[in-house]
Amino acid sequence: MDMAEKKTYEDLEEEIKELLKERELYLLTDKALRESTDVINNILSASPIGIGMLENRIFKHANKTMMDLFKWDNSEDYVGKSTKIIFISEEDYIKTGEFVYKNLRKKNSVQIDTPLKKMDGTQFFGNIKISTQDSKNPMNKTIITISDISRRKRTEKELLEKEKLQGVIETAGSICHELNQPIQSVFFEFAELKYRGIEDKLINSSIGNMKKHIDRISNIVKKLKNITIYETRDYVDGNKIIDIDKSSTEE
Repeated sequence: MDMAEKKTYEDLEEEIKELLKERELYLLTDKALRESTDVINNILSASPIGIGMLENRIFKHANKTMMDLFKWDNSEDYVGKSTKIIFISEEDYIKTGEFVYKNLRKKNSVQIDTPLKKMDGTQFFGNIKISTQDSKNPMNKTIITISDISRRKRTEKELLEKEKLQGVIETAGSICHELNQPIQSVFFEFAELKYRGIEDKLINSSIGNMKKHIDRISNIVKKLKNITIYETRDYVDGNKIIDIDKSSTEE
């Protein structure tokens, strides 16, 4: 039976040196990893945008900005929970998921604007951007960023309303201009007819009705001239029309 060759003192000393080198390399690698992790965490914490990590639409991590955005007090408020908690309705959650999944299979990032809710129930309009590195299973692991764009949406809405109002005012001005002359002509004809039919009760009755309609048209023209805001009301087939009474400052 062969006996294992006995190691010399020099061999053992050399092995110890190698082990010490390996230990030193491990410590350096561990330190670098911890330092890089700290740097990443500091970057995430300082980011003005909410950043989180998801696994199959389940929250695994979120930076402080994300926690502040949704008013989460600690990780227990979101870790291990479905992203459903940030959506206003089941419908929005499903619709957004389908949109994201479909587009992540084509490219590695996608974004969508949608209403969201905070932990206390308050709502805001958010921009969601989701990134993945696995197009075959895009929802497996993703990075999500969320920012509050409510102010931008309000500005866009105000600009749109202003453009609509400008269009309404210009249209109303054209209508008034075109109607003024015919109304004046009808009024003069009405005055002449009234003068001639002063002794005829039937004609006087018709003239009275005509006067009411002429006054009504004149009143509408005055309101059109004084449109200062954009207000609509429901019309047929789900359409909307300008609410002249609410849009005009004419009393």
